[in-house]
Amino acid sequence: MKNKEKLGLVRFSSIIIGLLIIVGLCVYIGLPYWVDLYVERAHIEGMKVSSREAIMTLLYCSGIPVLSLLTLSFLMTLNISSGKAFVRINVIYLNIISLLALILAITFVVGYFFMNSVFPIIISVIFILLAILTKVFADLFKTAIEYKLENELTI
Repeated sequence: MKNKEKLGLVRFSSIIIGLLIIVGLCVYIGLPYWVDLYVERAHIEGMKVSSREAIMTLLYCSGIPVLSLLTLSFLMTLNISSGKAFVRINVIYLNIISLLALILAITFVVGYFFMNSVFPIIISVIFILLAILTKVFADLFKTAIEYKLENELTI
């Protein structure tokens, strides 16, 4: 019974990640509209064109790695829900997610120099922590796979 509950949670997670991918694509496609709406609603008067362009560039540059990260997470949850948690492809996915998180952190650190906000630094710290955590999980999965193979050979 507990195993089905765990798989139910993994399936629920994959549904949520799938929805996030769809919403992310919609936001990415409509990014100019959303930035203009933000500027209008926030009553940012006299916003320089270069600031708007910096925001647009930062969001476009970070959008592709975020969508890639979500897609890899979705593929991992599909593997886990099909009973293939400790396979090499999941280790590869985790290593790529770690690399993408590091790329996103660097993107937001660079974006800090073009924006008048601490937001990019906060987001960078979050992505650095994500990169470290996913790298640790990748090493953990790799070790678990080695133990699993060793256990199968001894039987």
